[in-house]
Amino acid sequence: AVAKCKYIYCLRDKTRKGYYLQPTTLPTPSPSCYVCKKSSIHLTIDTESWTFMNLIQNVIKKRLGFNTPTILMGDSAIYEEGEDADEFFERNLPKLLSNLPCGGMKDGTSFTVEDFTQDMEIDIIIQHRNKDEWDEKKEPDLFIIGGKAPAPKQTEASTHEQSQDKEAEVGAAADDDDDNIEVLDEEDVIAIAPAAVVTEQEQSNKKKRAAEDEPQDDAVTLATKKAKTSNVDDDVVVVLD
Repeated sequence: AVAKCKYIYCLRDKTRKGYYLQPTTLPTPSPSCYVCKKSSIHLTIDTESWTFMNLIQNVIKKRLGFNTPTILMGDSAIYEEGEDADEFFERNLPKLLSNLPCGGMKDGTSFTVEDFTQDMEIDIIIQHRNKDEWDEKKEPDLFIIGGKAPAPKQTEASTHEQSQDKEAEVGAAADDDDDNIEVLDEEDVIAIAPAAVVTEQEQSNKKKRAAEDEPQDDAVTLATKKAKTSNVDDDVVVVLD
């Protein structure tokens, strides 16, 4: 029956053949998918020492990740949370698992946990183990779950909330960048400009002084001496006895 079922996508732009509707086959249910409800998990626990409240807080919420669980045994609800929840079921919280309604949770019994806010539903099969059979060093939680923890299915509302959170983060980052910009007044710019000009002029003068202080080459010195000697009057001759 699943092989005959089809998804039909409505496309915004037509395909090369001119179609706006695109059919595709349904994926086969995963045996480990809790949403498909094709599998169940096993819970090994001491049903004669654990209370119903401890089961909900430590196993169903903390370990399995349910937010507002509704728990059923058979067709009868024994606990529920969320809007319009019946407070009558709170009387079951301090009870031991084996003393719950509908025969209690004992070895071999099963119960269903639902959470409509996360679109999750699983079946849990109880396996009882006495308290003195547990090794608190190796098994400090005092319960064992056989199977993988369920993954909540994202709804359109949760996806929209995540998109809004990302937009808020981007806006906050932009505000932080604006805080790092320093705006200078016109007076500050005028006060800085002359200092920069003076600095460049001083550097130019230093270069000129360094050039004048450099020693001249021997060829240049010899040419200078010859030029001075040629200026002496050749007609004056001094004869010494």
